[in-house]
Amino acid sequence: MGRLKGGIPWNKNKKGLQIGRKITDKEKENLRKRMKENNPMKNPEIVDKVKKKLLGRKLPLDVIEKLKGRKPWNKNLKGYMAGEKHYNWQSGKSFEPYGLEFNKDLKEVIKS
Repeated sequence: MGRLKGGIPWNKNKKGLQIGRKITDKEKENLRKRMKENNPMKNPEIVDKVKKKLLGRKLPLDVIEKLKGRKPWNKNLKGYMAGEKHYNWQSGKSFEPYGLEFNKDLKEVIKS
């Protein structure tokens, strides 16, 4: 859980590198046992309850109607807005040569 805005930080008035204590092998084993015992998905009653709840879930009819006949949003995106199909296409204008007014002096003004 993060600290509240404006609260005192955990490392206030502490100097140097802060290292937590090492967890012993016995503590690790106890933690594993507790996690196995408290796992709700290991309890067959809870597993059955969750299965029953999720078994008959379906989308509402209005959502199903909206989705019918719709193509996936990412279908053929590669050429969707590329080249001439893009709204800002200017017939390859950017590849035309620069005008005569664009010279070394103008380049220096732009650089500085």
